[in-house]
Amino acid sequence: MPADWICEDCEQENPGHEVECIACTAPRPAASPYAGYKVARVVSVEAIPKTKLRALVVEVEEGTTVTIVTNARVDAGETRHIVVATIGSIVRIDGEEVEVKKATVGGRRSEGMLVDAPMLGWKGGAAGAAVFLPESYPIGSEPPPSRP
Repeated sequence: MPADWICEDCEQENPGHEVECIACTAPRPAASPYAGYKVARVVSVEAIPKTKLRALVVEVEEGTTVTIVTNARVDAGETRHIVVATIGSIVRIDGEEVEVKKATVGGRRSEGMLVDAPMLGWKGGAAGAAVFLPESYPIGSEPPPSRP
């Protein structure tokens, strides 16, 4: 069942199945193409022995961290923010929409994935390369619609 939503016009909370507001009949807002994508801060990076994988602990909201296992190059001490897709979000990989789910990768639990420029629809940037943003982008916010 779709998640409940709040009307942008009158702030009425509406059941997820409603396509218009039950109070003012305003249409349900379209979902953001970046729903579930968040600007995150790298807290720590740990190499997983005998693999090319890294386990990243990232802060996705103030005080909330998740572990993401990746083969993308992210080094400890990075001062920039990255973009991640959280559990339940939809990413586009090779033209196919894929839901991000909890998984075990390299023997470690992974609770999301790093997002690359093609997943964001940005011009330039390699597939599989993490998207870095300046620290001016707040942790937990949606990524910008184009490369800064």
